[in-house]
Amino acid sequence: MNTLQLVRRLESINKDYYSLQDLKKITGLGPKPMQIRLNRLVKAQVLVRLSRGMYVLPGRIAGAESAANNAVYPSYISFQYALAKLGIISEVPYIMEFATTKSTRKRKIGSVEAVYRKLKKELFFGYSIKNGLFAAEPEKAFLDTMYMKLYGKEAGFDPAKVDFKKLDKKKLVKYAGKFPAKVKTAVMLELKKQAEIR
Repeated sequence: MNTLQLVRRLESINKDYYSLQDLKKITGLGPKPMQIRLNRLVKAQVLVRLSRGMYVLPGRIAGAESAANNAVYPSYISFQYALAKLGIISEVPYIMEFATTKSTRKRKIGSVEAVYRKLKKELFFGYSIKNGLFAAEPEKAFLDTMYMKLYGKEAGFDPAKVDFKKLDKKKLVKYAGKFPAKVKTAVMLELKKQAEIR
């Protein structure tokens, strides 16, 4: 399969990104020849390497979120990145943020940096799949962020800038009950402040 045929085949599949397995299946090449071919394709700018074992056609970097979500399993979009996407805070972080049960790590996905923050297994809940991405519910993204802030890992987060009208208060209180007392107390205090403002 020549380069033009490969590009046409990839365009017809129309995925956000292509894994090493996808490319092996399409080309029929073994591991070593595949690696040599990929290096040449990346050098010739026919493919862009998003991350280890993840490739995309030039101009399709929009798949970075999906690739980042799949790069570390399990993980879901959360923290300030999720809050900004949901319109709950106005400041958009320059990095993608994910919750995971694995160790905290950073990964470069194309030109974007992804940060994976470790949560205990008992706190790994409150997310669903939307448009092929695992993402936190608004209330859970807020709680994940508060949790990290209270433990010194989200120093720049200001709860006063949160649009609480976009959060379900009952769900927030219910989910907060699963977090350490320190988090639940801080959340209840924020809700009390919001009630006083109104």
